[in-house]
Amino acid sequence: MNRPLALQPGARIGLIAPSGPFERESFERGLATLTSWGFEAVYEDDIFAREGYLAGSDDRRIHELHRQLDDPSLKALLAVRGGYGVHRLLDRLDPERVRRSEKLLIGFSDISGLHLAWRRFGGPSTLHGPNLTGLANLDEALVKRWLALVSGSETASKLHNDPLEMLREGRAEGSLLPTNLCLLSTLMGTDFVPDLDGVILALEDVGEALYRIDRMLRQLALAGVFSRVAGLVLGQFTPPGDMENTMRHDFERQVAHLALEVTQSSGIPVVSGFPFGHEPFNHPLPVGVACELDAFRGRLRLTSPFVQTL
Repeated sequence: MNRPLALQPGARIGLIAPSGPFERESFERGLATLTSWGFEAVYEDDIFAREGYLAGSDDRRIHELHRQLDDPSLKALLAVRGGYGVHRLLDRLDPERVRRSEKLLIGFSDISGLHLAWRRFGGPSTLHGPNLTGLANLDEALVKRWLALVSGSETASKLHNDPLEMLREGRAEGSLLPTNLCLLSTLMGTDFVPDLDGVILALEDVGEALYRIDRMLRQLALAGVFSRVAGLVLGQFTPPGDMENTMRHDFERQVAHLALEVTQSSGIPVVSGFPFGHEPFNHPLPVGVACELDAFRGRLRLTSPFVQTL
């Protein structure tokens, strides 16, 4: 495993916007939060560019990403927000820059496309977690967990305190791969999906109707994904529109049923209820780190260090 460098107080973190544009107010709030944690944010003024649903042109966004990867003074890259746009950059992303980087990449949602590419290219492990615009909304427990993970003070432990719900019994060990379901399904068949053999796959998504979740899970099944992975963890599947709590619970149960259907033939352990995704409680999860899934105990824990400390 290629481990990124741990983040120490005063570390310089490069901000990137490879996807959609964002509101200046949410940017400033996130920036203030990151600074209050003792880090220095680095960015250029063109990060505020807008071209429709994109944070500026493809040229601007890929040059920003390569520039930040090349900057030896930066210890991490943090995405400002998700949205859409990473797909447009993947065929221009320099694999060699990714491989030689020791920087920690942080973000989620559309940034899942970069997490997948990093694994495919042999880059350092990354962190699936809140983007800059979500940092100000984290509660104290999540802030402590985020800081513990990136600093290396928490190297092998349960990733969540409350037990997960067992949907199918079993135990499995493998590399942890948390990702957005839509991003993974739309990249299947391309050169930007990493080796899925033996991984513990964790999935989340937002705003997708049940039939679309069904279709994406079936696509993964038809591609042989669930016969290759060692286990499945369901995160937050935020339904489209506003739903009452009872309807949301029913939606989650139907997603769980679909997951059991597509994994029936492989019989892998399946759990649900891990709090990562597009809800306010978005738990940070390392990508590409050895972990153990124990469905009997409802436990997911790291079994090796996430970052390298000097």
